[in-house]
Amino acid sequence: MKDVVSCPVASLFLLLLLTITAIKGSATGQARAADHVLHLPVIAKPVPLVAGIREPLLIDGEEGRIYTIARVDGKLQTVVLATADGRYLNGYPYTGRLALDRDHHWLLIDQGDTGVVMVDSLSGHYLGLIDVPDAGPPLAEPQVDPSRSVGYAFRHHKVYTLDLQDQAITGARTLFVPLLVCGDLQGAAPITRSYYDLLSNTLYISFNTWVCTGFLSDTIHIYDAASWHKWGEYSTPSHYQAVPFAANLYGLSHLTRLSMHAFWARGRTQTWYEESGGGNSISLAGNVVDWSRGLFYEAYWEYKPDNDVDKLIRVSRTSDRDALALVSYDREPIQDARLVGHDPHTDQLYFLDQGVLYIVPTTYILPVGDTRID
Repeated sequence: MKDVVSCPVASLFLLLLLTITAIKGSATGQARAADHVLHLPVIAKPVPLVAGIREPLLIDGEEGRIYTIARVDGKLQTVVLATADGRYLNGYPYTGRLALDRDHHWLLIDQGDTGVVMVDSLSGHYLGLIDVPDAGPPLAEPQVDPSRSVGYAFRHHKVYTLDLQDQAITGARTLFVPLLVCGDLQGAAPITRSYYDLLSNTLYISFNTWVCTGFLSDTIHIYDAASWHKWGEYSTPSHYQAVPFAANLYGLSHLTRLSMHAFWARGRTQTWYEESGGGNSISLAGNVVDWSRGLFYEAYWEYKPDNDVDKLIRVSRTSDRDALALVSYDREPIQDARLVGHDPHTDQLYFLDQGVLYIVPTTYILPVGDTRID
């Protein structure tokens, strides 16, 4: 009788044990699932590696953006960097020579044979392509006149006028300037550089006009952009750097064979400042205008006979071009860098050294104790 009663009890005990095991297993599975969810790795978007940044830098201080060409994770493209700290903001899959219409947020990328690509500078959205008929890569940067929504593209010795609103070519102008090789005519001189002054709507076009045993010379033509009225022209050694501002072109030229150099300023019709120097060879290291202070900064290296090198920035007023100071910048991190930009909104200077961007306050290169030179 005892054995008969114990069988149901044993069965009940076995059933209870199986239930507990099942509940425990379920709880363990849930714990494991919960544990698995809690320990999922956080996947962060990798920061692109930006290297090989190239000149020129197109700076839009109001939007806090810099446009230039660089390699992003090894791929060449147009990049957008922050003016504040140079961090990567965006990249556009087009490369070429750049021009920026800040008023309409149009970025022009002259790709030579392909034509001029237009993108929205803020979003990178493709806006269209302006086909330029002449083949070959342009040597000069395209230019933009925002007040008229007009652009300019250069091919050898031709200038194409672009209607940026309608994305069409509205004119082509052949500029025949003689190219002389040791005095012999060798056809038309190529357009090698261009500059545009937004304040006076003046277009500067530089031609390589003389070549002979190491002596190279350029001729710069000055035009009213709207009417194509030619204001004048002047010559300079081909080894020069220049920047336009308020109907003037400010520059430093170096005649390499004779180790001579000259600081100059040219208005529309005449050269109103020139200061020559000689004796030591120099290399040109970039120049920019500080719009907020009305100052002009030009960097150059001067090589001394004892193999010493002075790395200098000449500070002058744009009004009279006279030197206010010669500031040594032979110090980290910019000691081997080129001066490539200034932003009045952040009051910073931008330097490039082997494709690496360095940003320093403008006061870093001003005379000690001076934050503004009047």
